[in-house]
Amino acid sequence: MEFRTNENQIECVRRIVINKGQSVREQVIVRFDATASVIPPHVRACLTQLENKQLQLWFKERKALSEQLSDESEEQTVLTVMPELLVKAQDALQKIEQLDLELFKRLKVNLRELDEQLNRFHALCDDQLPEYKAMRDTEVLKEKLQVIRASL
Repeated sequence: MEFRTNENQIECVRRIVINKGQSVREQVIVRFDATASVIPPHVRACLTQLENKQLQLWFKERKALSEQLSDESEEQTVLTVMPELLVKAQDALQKIEQLDLELFKRLKVNLRELDEQLNRFHALCDDQLPEYKAMRDTEVLKEKLQVIRASL
């Protein structure tokens, strides 16, 4: 079972193995309001006991992430999101055929300036960020981006 936020909804997605394990089909079992902090009764009824436990863990991790993000400065949140966004940008660049000249120039300038700013740091700390097991990396990223978006 996978839980995904999609706009203002949380989707409970079940993976179904077909063709003797040759492929997997995803099926949205139920959707509910993304502002919920507990499992709504109609959702609980649609999920198995194990899936309900997974969703409870997902809610727990989501709450911990939310608390962590509220304690973090906006700058720290932006910087923790940056590596994941850069990977997505690299993937996007591999998939497109051409790039607008102005966008190309802005990216080059901003990346050079970012590199210069990073080179200022000579002493680095080795703080480990908490690992979220029930929430997929993309869901953690969405939560972080929502915090950033809210401050804009």
